[in-house]
Amino acid sequence: MQENLLQPTPRRILIIDDEEDTHLLLKAALKSFPIDYIDLFDGESAIAQIDKARYDMIFLDVMMPNGSGGDFLQYALDNAVNLPTIVLLTSLRDASFTRNALGIGVAEVLQKPVQPDDLRQIVSKYLFPHFQS
Repeated sequence: MQENLLQPTPRRILIIDDEEDTHLLLKAALKSFPIDYIDLFDGESAIAQIDKARYDMIFLDVMMPNGSGGDFLQYALDNAVNLPTIVLLTSLRDASFTRNALGIGVAEVLQKPVQPDDLRQIVSKYLFPHFQS
């Protein structure tokens, strides 16, 4: 299926973060893109949901109750889940953590508080490359 460059196909983004404000920020920053969002608030829900649908991108918080982002990644790696582009959201300021995350296939690591321009740039880069300026 060829995509119409004037009206791109909506992408599916899974947001996994225990803070509702992060969900709201992501949606507000990315409102100009054709995106369908799925909201989850803990790692256990994400593990239960990951095999049920196809996603184009996942924004994944690292530290959450009821299963962390690390638990979700470990499950996905152990079970050979075909993962889309993953962007980690974290308050951790640790270079070795970032290197390790990128080393296992995470596409990007964003520091909280997340900046709207960074979100738009990442979504453009990975999901809408024809529309990058």
